[in-house]
Amino acid sequence: MSSKRVEIKQNRSSSRLAAVQSLYLLEQNDSSSVDKVLKDFLDKKIGNEAIEEDTYTGKETIIELIPPESSLYIKIVRGVTENIELVNSSIEASLSKEWPADRIEKTLYAILRAGVYELLECPDIPARVIIKEYVSLADAFYSKVEPRFINGMLDKIAKTVRPEEFE
Repeated sequence: MSSKRVEIKQNRSSSRLAAVQSLYLLEQNDSSSVDKVLKDFLDKKIGNEAIEEDTYTGKETIIELIPPESSLYIKIVRGVTENIELVNSSIEASLSKEWPADRIEKTLYAILRAGVYELLECPDIPARVIIKEYVSLADAFYSKVEPRFINGMLDKIAKTVRPEEFE
C-alpha cells in the first residue's frame, strides 16, 4: 500500500474521530455552535491530542493525532446536525423495543449518528468500509459489547438503505 493511500485512510479515520468528538461536544453543550466547534477542531484548539495507555505498564502518554481531512470532517458534522431527525429516526427504527434511544450512552450515540449519516449520504464510500471504521472507533472508546452493538446497528441500517451492497 502506498504511503499516500495510508495517509488518506488515516486522515479519513481521524476525520471520523474528530466528527464523533464534535457531535458529542455539541450534544453536551447546547451553547456551542456548529461553526465554532468546527473552527476549534480545525484550528487544533481542541481534539488534536489523545491519551495513549501502555497496556503493560499502565503509563499514559499524550500523543498528537493526525489532522482530519477537513472536507470529510465538515461534511459529517454538518450533515448530522442538519439532518438530525432523519439520522435519529433511522437509528430508532433499528432499535429493539426493549432498548429505547434514551438508553444509549452519548459517545455511543455520536458514533452511531456519524456512521448512519455516512451510510445515508455518502454513497461513494462502501458500506462495509463505513461500518469497519465506526466499529474501530467504538473499540477505541469501549470494550467488546459496545463495538458489537455499533456493528450490529450499522449493519442492520446499511442493509436497509444500501441493500444492493449486500446481495
